[in-house]
Amino acid sequence: MATAIITQTNENKLVRAQKEAEDLEPKLPSKRFTVTLPVLLEYLQIADEANLPDIWHKWANCTKRQEFQVLRDALEAYARSTQALSASVPVVSAKLVQDLLNFNFVGDSADDIKLGFHPFIITDGNAEHRQINREVARLYGYLQTGDTSVSLTDLENLQVKEIRSVPLSYWELEKTLGSFGNLMGVVLGPQHPLHVAYTAMWKMLQSGLRDDLHAALEYRSYVKPAHVLRSIQLQFYTWFNHRRNRLTPPQPDFTTMLNQIIMQIYVLPHLPPPLYALAYPKKTHPASDGSIPGLIPGGSASGSSSSGSSAGFSSDASTISGITTPTTKPPPSGRGSYITNLQPNATITAQDKPNIKLKDIISNAPPPKMDDGTELCLSYHLRGGCWSNCRRASTHAQTLSNPEVQRLTQYLTRRFAALATPATQPPQQPHSSG
Repeated sequence: MATAIITQTNENKLVRAQKEAEDLEPKLPSKRFTVTLPVLLEYLQIADEANLPDIWHKWANCTKRQEFQVLRDALEAYARSTQALSASVPVVSAKLVQDLLNFNFVGDSADDIKLGFHPFIITDGNAEHRQINREVARLYGYLQTGDTSVSLTDLENLQVKEIRSVPLSYWELEKTLGSFGNLMGVVLGPQHPLHVAYTAMWKMLQSGLRDDLHAALEYRSYVKPAHVLRSIQLQFYTWFNHRRNRLTPPQPDFTTMLNQIIMQIYVLPHLPPPLYALAYPKKTHPASDGSIPGLIPGGSASGSSSSGSSAGFSSDASTISGITTPTTKPPPSGRGSYITNLQPNATITAQDKPNIKLKDIISNAPPPKMDDGTELCLSYHLRGGCWSNCRRASTHAQTLSNPEVQRLTQYLTRRFAALATPATQPPQQPHSSG
C-alpha cells in the first residue's frame, strides 16, 4: 500500500514538472486563440501562424493583465526601429487592445467608425487631447499592472475621460498618419497589402508632396483632414469586408488620393454625422486673424460633407491660378478661402449678365443638378469662382459634362428671360370725380 502511494506521488510530481516545463515554452497563437485563429489568419492573409507578426506571439504568451502593456511596449519599440514610418506612437486605450484581441478589423457598415481597423481608432486630435489620453492610458496601465482589480466601473470612468477627436490641421493629420502607420506595422506586419500600399503613400508624401498637400488643406481648405482619413478608412473597410466575405479584395491604393487632392479633382467622401461634427466644430470666438467661422447657417451634421466652416484654419490668403497671394484682409467670416474657376466653360459664361445678382437668378428656382444628383454651384461655374465653404463645394473644380452644360444653359436662358419680363402690374382704378 505504501509503495503504491509513493508511486502515485512520484507520478503526480512528474506530471506537474512536465506541465511546468510546457508552460515555460513559448506558445503559438493557436494555444490562446483556439477557435478564432482562422479569422485572424484570414484578415492578415497569412497561411502559417508561425509567420504572424510578433505582437500576436507575445499576446499568446502573456497574462490578461499584461495585454495592455505588451501592445504599448511593442509600439514604443517599433517607433524606434528602422521600419517605423515616424517617431509618433499612438496612445493605447483599453478599447483598442480589446478590439484587436477580438479581431474587430471591420465594422458593421462603412459608416461605422467606432469599430474596425482604420485611422480613426487612434485619432487624438491636438497635443492637448493626446496628453489627456496619455494620462488615461497611464492610469489604466497602473490598474492593470498593480495589485488592485479593475472593475467595470473603473473602465467606464476611464473611457469617459478619453477624448475622441480628429486632426484639424495638416500637421496634426501627418502625425496621425504616421502613428497609424506604426500601428499597422505592429498589428498587420510589413508585408500586409494594406501596409505596403500605405507605406507607398507615406513615402510619396515625405519625398515631395508635403508642401502641396499642406497648401491644399490649409489654404484652399475645402478638403479637411477628416476627409483624408475617411478615404483611407473606406479603403480599409472595403478590404477587410471582402476578406470577411471570402472575396478577393481590391488592390489598395492610397497614392491616387494624394494626387487627386493636389490636382483639385478629389471628390469629398461623405462624413457620417458624428464625424462631421468633429471635422467642423462650432467656434464661439474668433482666432487672432478673426477668420474662424462657425457652421454654415442652416447647415446640419446630416448634410453633405462638402459644406461647413473652415473649422478654425482659414488662411488670410487667397488662391488665384494656383498661386497663393496675400490679401489685405481676411475672407468674410463663414466663407473660408476663395476658389477660382481656372477652366470656365465659355458657353456658360457667355450667357452671364453680371448686373443681375445670383440670388435673383436663383430666386425660387434652384440650379440644375450634376449627373450624380448634386446641386450645381452657380457662383463657381457662371461667375468664375466661389468660397471653399460653399454648401455646393463638391461641384467646384469639376469639368461639366455635355449634358450638365446643356441643363445649365437651358436653366440660365429661362431664368434671364423671366427676369427680363416685367411683372404684370394691376390696372389702376380711375380717380372718382369730385
